[in-house]
Amino acid sequence: MEEASIPFFHVDIASEVLSRLSAKDLSSSKCVSKGLDSFISSPSFLRILSKRPITYIPIHKNKSFVQNNILNFLPEKVVIMSSCNGLLCCRSCIHPIDDIYRRAKNREAKELVIYICNPMTKEWIALKPEGCVVGDSIGLAFYPFGYSLNTRPIFKLVSIQQSKVDPHLYSFAVYSSQTGSWTTTKEVCHCRYQIYKNNKVFVGKMFNWLTQNHHILSFDVERELSKVIKLPGEASSSLTLGCSEGYLHYVCVNGEDFSVWMLKDYSSSEWVLKYQVTLVDICQESYTDLTHCNVKRRLLLAFHEDFLFMPMDRCLFSYNFRSRKLQ
Repeated sequence: MEEASIPFFHVDIASEVLSRLSAKDLSSSKCVSKGLDSFISSPSFLRILSKRPITYIPIHKNKSFVQNNILNFLPEKVVIMSSCNGLLCCRSCIHPIDDIYRRAKNREAKELVIYICNPMTKEWIALKPEGCVVGDSIGLAFYPFGYSLNTRPIFKLVSIQQSKVDPHLYSFAVYSSQTGSWTTTKEVCHCRYQIYKNNKVFVGKMFNWLTQNHHILSFDVERELSKVIKLPGEASSSLTLGCSEGYLHYVCVNGEDFSVWMLKDYSSSEWVLKYQVTLVDICQESYTDLTHCNVKRRLLLAFHEDFLFMPMDRCLFSYNFRSRKLQ
C-alpha cells in the first residue's frame, strides 16, 4: 500500500494511531475513505492490532445498559456458543418444549443452523451440519492470518459429543472453511469425567474443556488428537480457563487465595504457578474493602492476558495480576 493512500505522512504513524482506537471507532473510521478502509483491513495492520493488549473495559454505573440488539442483523434469535479473534459462533434457538411439541404432532424437528458472524461489520454466514452428527457444544477457531503455508483467513468449528452407548467416550466433528464441509474425526477420547460444555477456551491450536473431578479435555484441531490433563493444585468450585501470551491458564480460588497456573507444555502436562495473591492483598493494593465478600461462592467470569473478570458484591471487577490493580 502506498503512503499517499491514507491521510498520514507515514504508515508507521498511521498504525500507531489507529491501533489505539476502540473496535467501534475503528470500524467507523473505515467509512472515511477507500484508502483508510483498505489500510485498516490489510493483513499487516491486523497483525499489529492483534498484538495490542486489552487495557480496560469501561463500565459506568450511570451509563451501563444491556445491548439486546447487538445481533439483530442475523435472521433469527440465536445462542452464542463461542468466540475467537473477533468472530462469534452462534446457533439457532431450539427450545426443548418446542421440540417435544413438534414430535408430538409428528412434525420435523427444527433444523440446527450455525452462524459465524462479525458483530462489528455485521457480516455473517450460515452453516448447516451435513454428513455428521453435531452436538450442542461448538467451539470456534479463527485464524485471521491463516496457518502453516496458507496465509488466507480461515476458521474451523469443533463439536464434541458424548456417546449414548458409553458416557465415558467423546467424539469430535470438525468443519473447515477451507473445504466447506463437516467431517467426523477418527479420534475417540476416553474421559471418565463429565465435561462442562460452556466452559471451554481455544489456545494456539488446542480446544480445552473443563471437566468434573479437576481435569480438562484437550483436542488438537490440526492433528485431530485428544488428551485428558489433570489440573494443578487443590480442587475448587470457583475456577475458569483463559489465555495469556499464547498459553493456556487455569485460575482458581481456594479460601481467600487466588491462584493462576500456566500450562507450560501439553505433552508433559506441566503446569507452572504464575501468580498467587490473597483477597487481602488485592484490597490493600487497590485501597478497596472487599474482605466481607464471600469469595468461595463467587463466579470467575473470564481470564484473558492476565486480567481476571469476576462479580463481587453486585459489581463487576477486573483485576490485573501484572499491575496488581483492581477496577
